Amino acid sequence: MIGYTMKNENIEIIENLTQSDIVVYGDSNRLKQVAINLMENTRVVMPNGGSLHISTDTYQGDSVLMQFRDTGCGMNKDQLNKVFCTSYTTKDDGKGSGLGLSVCKTIVKEFGGTIDLDSKIGEGTVASIILPKCRWDEHVSNVNQ
Repeated sequence: MIGYTMKNENIEIIENLTQSDIVVYGDSNRLKQVAINLMENTRVVMPNGGSLHISTDTYQGDSVLMQFRDTGCGMNKDQLNKVFCTSYTTKDDGKGSGLGLSVCKTIVKEFGGTIDLDSKIGEGTVASIILPKCRWDEHVSNVNQ
């Protein structure tokens, strides 16, 4: 649904999702919540349109790297240092609770992963999430329990 909204706001979504058969530790609904929070943040920082690149790939053999790269306004170092703090927001008053990235970090951490942001003013922001892969035999064992 957010993808549809973004397209209507002239935000192009470019996907490069490799290795679609990879299984990671985590609850799919909570991981979707992370993706939705990141996409919503992207939508807000590109009111005049832009692009969002979403990619997945194997990382160091035993992990998966998911990246959300936008062409938004970017953040300065002070903002970047605070983005995961509860109730911190770069949005205008009344436009955000400041919980989105804090929730994302909590969810990713619960699944044994990490989330980091890199940003440059005028160039955009990259959110990188690294999650451990689940070996297929572990996945089948967990499903059968």
